Amino acid sequence: MDADLEAGLRALAGGVPRGELEAALLVARWLDPVFSLEKIGAQLTGLAERCGTALPWEFLGGLGFAGDADRYDAPENSHIARVLERHTGIPISLAIVLIEVARRAGHTAIGLNFPGHFLVRVDDTLVDPFAMRAIDAATAMAGLPEAQRHRTAAELFASA
Repeated sequence: MDADLEAGLRALAGGVPRGELEAALLVARWLDPVFSLEKIGAQLTGLAERCGTALPWEFLGGLGFAGDADRYDAPENSHIARVLERHTGIPISLAIVLIEVARRAGHTAIGLNFPGHFLVRVDDTLVDPFAMRAIDAATAMAGLPEAQRHRTAAELFASA
């Protein structure tokens, strides 16, 4: 492993704040040292341009971006380049695509580390990136263990 990659992974593991995309690029570089950083940026920018004024999750869902329930643990589901090629992944990798496309299209987008799942807030809409669809707070909270249900939506949907 090269020194830059090792330093980046150590910083990430040590809790040094990094953007979602930077973390995904470190994972991708660890899985495939020769992938193109420039290509990833160009693909995300191209998706954002094609998205235009559409809702980003509806645009991405229309392209087939969705969770890979059949092969959830497959390494390519965590590799941002493979997720962009295959349009499938796990919640966090799909969330990164959604966040980056939404931001590049002019929206405010943040990841939400929700108990048992990773969600995205785009502007004022809560989105399940695995299904690439908007959900309401009641739906998100319905799957919580009973002990978590007393927490307020504001506490649960705070920025990750």
